Parts: sequence; structure tokens; C-alpha cells
Amino acid sequence: MSIKVSKIFRILLLAPVIGAIMLTAIMVFRQHIFVSVLQFVLSLLCIVIFPLLAYPISYIVPSIRKKGRDGQRELAIVFSFIGYVLGFAFCFIFQSSPEQKAMFLTYVLSATLLALFSFVFKIKASGHACGVSGPVSYSTFFISPWCAIFYIALVPVFMSSTKLKRHTLPQLFIGAIIPIVALIISIAIFIPLGIVT
Repeated sequence: MSIKVSKIFRILLLAPVIGAIMLTAIMVFRQHIFVSVLQFVLSLLCIVIFPLLAYPISYIVPSIRKKGRDGQRELAIVFSFIGYVLGFAFCFIFQSSPEQKAMFLTYVLSATLLALFSFVFKIKASGHACGVSGPVSYSTFFISPWCAIFYIALVPVFMSSTKLKRHTLPQLFIGAIIPIVALIISIAIFIPLGIVT
């Protein structure tokens, strides 16, 4: 895989992009998860739009721009976390479904664990792998087991990340496992006996 192709894959497989695909699939195949169209729109804002804002802002703010890729990554984690927490709060404000609460708790727990690994344990667990694995895991459980086939998207994520020397294989595996653990916890909290409507 060339460097140019690696960069293209990293853009196409950004967490907000995969999140947007997941939300659209929910709207098409499991529309009842969103109690209203407002819930869908708020989910798009919190999972897709707000996290994406970190990228243009990282170029605008000089102190962050000076840090280069590390500054951009840190800001992306912060913006994602804020977006996910807002989304989780909206779930209770607008009385969303248990499935939607589980979705946002999965995102909040995943971002929290990524932040802990990055800022406390100083291990650069891959947010990119996390951002692909999380929506695929959620879709596999809540939309269809057939969605598990999309774990294949982790292959170009792993290849491009190692090619561009953004992450090591252990960092990528940790990033991919984090949202699976977060999803299991979220399901245990919000979905009684694992029953999905």
C-alpha cells in the first residue's frame, strides 16, 4: 500500500464517516431506535459534525497547529468526547430509546478509555481503529449479525496506520478492542437480558 493510498484510506475511514454510515443504516433498517427525526439529527451532530470540527480548528489555532499531528489528535479526542457526552445527555433530555442510550454510552466509554490510554498511560491506542470497530460492533448487535463482515474495514486501517507509522499493531488492536468492551458494558446497563426489538 502506497503512502498516497494509505492517506486516502485514513480519510475515508475516519470515525465520523463510519459513524454517519452507522446512523444512516439505523435510520433505514432500525428506525425505531430513533424515537424521532430530531434524535437522528442530534446523533449526527454529536457523532459526526462536532468531532469533525476538530480538524479545521486544529489548523486555525496556532498553538495546536504547532504541535502538528499530535495536536490534531489530542483536539480530535477532546471534541469527540464532548460531542459524545452531549449526545448521551440529549438521550435523557429527549427520552430516547434504550438502544440509543447504549450507543452513546458506548461512544462515551470508548472516548474515556482512549483518553486514559493516551493521556494517563501514555499509550497511543488507535482512535481510528476504535472509530471503525465501535460502529461495526454496534451495528452487528443492533442491526444485523451480517454487519460483522464490515470488520474487514479494519484491514486497511491497520495497513495504512502502520504504513504511515501512526500506530503500532498493539496500539491498533487495543483501539479496536476498546469499543467492544464499551458496547458490552452499555448493553448490560441499558438492554435487559440482551433483548433487542
